[in-house]
Amino acid sequence: NLTQQVFEDGRIASAEDLLTTKYVADTGKTVAEAVQEMISKLGENIVIRRLVQYKLAGEGIIDSYIHSNSRVGVLVELHTDRPVSDREALRELAHDLTLQVAAANPRFLSVNDVPADVVEEERKIYMAQLVDDKKPDEIKARIVEGRLKKFYQEICLLEQNFVKDDALLVGKLIQQAGKRLGTPINISRFTRFEIGGS
Repeated sequence: NLTQQVFEDGRIASAEDLLTTKYVADTGKTVAEAVQEMISKLGENIVIRRLVQYKLAGEGIIDSYIHSNSRVGVLVELHTDRPVSDREALRELAHDLTLQVAAANPRFLSVNDVPADVVEEERKIYMAQLVDDKKPDEIKARIVEGRLKKFYQEICLLEQNFVKDDALLVGKLIQQAGKRLGTPINISRFTRFEIGGS
């Protein structure tokens, strides 16, 4: 299992490193050679392009999720200010967040992480859609801001409706969990890989 191999071998920092290491299931060959064998057997092109490895610094938890179709994989790292006595509750929160990332495919953690040029491009699109509208400019501006808010809800993890309870935002879910567990909880980072994705 390549995932387990990357997890256990701290020296693997890139896809290139992985391809040159010995394959854990058959140490007589490299991962690159094992991939070539899989290509021959399956008749499908397999390319390992990206790799991430999380190492927890401080208190918190890292959780992973591979979707049942094996096409989507997610890592989520949560940070806490101090140790949490109910590790299972923290693990459950982290797992719920991996499911959220797999299902909703956020591009950014928060509104503050969205690059200004991305926001400006969206704003221009929304303004162009209203150019022939006879509404006053202040109404148009409010419409644009409303559309931007909806845009943020689609692309920012903390602004998304929680997949298990769409009346609850992910940011609020994390805040509530922190109160229950007695320490602030923050998402340090998340990664979502999809087969065929970039």
